[in-house]
Amino acid sequence: FRSTMDDLNRMMQDRLVPLQMKLRLRTFFLARKTAQRRQRQMQIIDGMSPGLAGEVVMELNRVWITKVRFLDNILKSSLSESHSCGSFFYAFIVDVSRSMLTAIHAQSEVFGQPHALYILRRGLVWRRQDSTKTKIYLADLHVVNTVGGVWGVDFVLVDLHLLEPAESLALTYVEAMMLKRDTFLSLVERHDIYCTSLKAQVRRFCAWLAFQRAILRMAKHRATAEGRDRSGCHPRAEGAIARRGDECLGQCEREPGAGSPGKTDECQEGHDLCHRTPVVHRQVCRLHLGAA
Repeated sequence: FRSTMDDLNRMMQDRLVPLQMKLRLRTFFLARKTAQRRQRQMQIIDGMSPGLAGEVVMELNRVWITKVRFLDNILKSSLSESHSCGSFFYAFIVDVSRSMLTAIHAQSEVFGQPHALYILRRGLVWRRQDSTKTKIYLADLHVVNTVGGVWGVDFVLVDLHLLEPAESLALTYVEAMMLKRDTFLSLVERHDIYCTSLKAQVRRFCAWLAFQRAILRMAKHRATAEGRDRSGCHPRAEGAIARRGDECLGQCEREPGAGSPGKTDECQEGHDLCHRTPVVHRQVCRLHLGAA
């Protein structure tokens, strides 16, 4: 490690790296010591017998496995004495845990790809959560994942429109474990030879999750369409229409003698109605400003 840091300092001095970049590089390599130590620990696990290595891997990864619903169900089936494929399910979970890749990202780095499961081991990650997962259909939510956070559990789905946004922002130095969809499906095919019910469980989870996401996506589109129908325009344009109504009222107040008597009172009444019923905005603007 010290040799690497010496080489880094010489490189930054020779290449005239700016001070801010020097600080980022030193911070990254200092924080990377933990990732290097974990890599050496995995080499130790690889030197164990298959059974002992499986037990160690399960103890290290049991916490995040329970956060992925269908993996948790498979793990519970493997621990059930009445299930005939319990040992095969356990071997499948062990192979999934050992197939996780380590992803390292510096602070302020944008990362993430679709069809990938992420488990955060160190740092803070900011990401945008799809509003179709909530009851607030017309707004996007932002969440901050801490150590132990899991996202991308929909990596088994094929349709990109049903997936959560994949891009994430590293608020600090980040270490995460990642499992790609192709790797996971290859493990399913390999273990399905010994126990055919494994593929059925994964397929059932995919169908149920796709059904949920499709229903919520349809509800979001319908809510957006209803908002457009009520106001006669897209919901984002309601603010602009409200400002148009304010201009209408302002012009009437500046020119009280224009038009028929009581016009200002009518405009005030229409202006108040605009804020309660957006569709009236256009009618008021046509009457007093001559524009929609």
